[in-house]
Amino acid sequence: MLQRELMRTAPAVDVLAVLDALSRADVQRWLAGGWGVDALLGLQTRRHLDIDVVLAWDDGVEERAKLAMAELGYRPLSDEVHPDGRPMPVRWVMDDGLVVVDLLPVDLTRWPFAALLSRHTNGERAATATAAVSADPMLDDCGTIDGHLVPCLPLRLQLVVHQGYPTRKSDRHDVALLEELLVRRRRSP
Repeated sequence: MLQRELMRTAPAVDVLAVLDALSRADVQRWLAGGWGVDALLGLQTRRHLDIDVVLAWDDGVEERAKLAMAELGYRPLSDEVHPDGRPMPVRWVMDDGLVVVDLLPVDLTRWPFAALLSRHTNGERAATATAAVSADPMLDDCGTIDGHLVPCLPLRLQLVVHQGYPTRKSDRHDVALLEELLVRRRRSP
């Protein structure tokens, strides 16, 4: 199993294909994890073993997301639930034989994802909240991969979701990059 894991990698072209397929399936999604960090930075800093995508939970999201992934050749590998207070307690793992995608459905009305809801909800009240959020560069939720704009979990939210579980070397690498980016953005006018 270790040898198989060492051979796996999740290239940028697959990240873009997954995000596009989910968008066509009308799934609100944000890139998270290592690719989410690298997209916020605008450059790939390490090899990625998987693609983590946060999904806005709604009644049909599981069916739409899994169908979109199946159209790309992915099949369900496992469904996991962690009722231990994690911000992302559900994980649907998809696999195409070479690339693993973790689909992470979340309730946008609950902490820490409510800021995403205020940015992606229609209405006057949401527009006011969105204006306040948009003024904060720490909550910018756009990144780039190979010159393509991609939706990402915002910087502060990336830091939150990188906590509360046993960290690996790659997690510590990602958090260090996020903290450096946080310092740079605070210094920007």
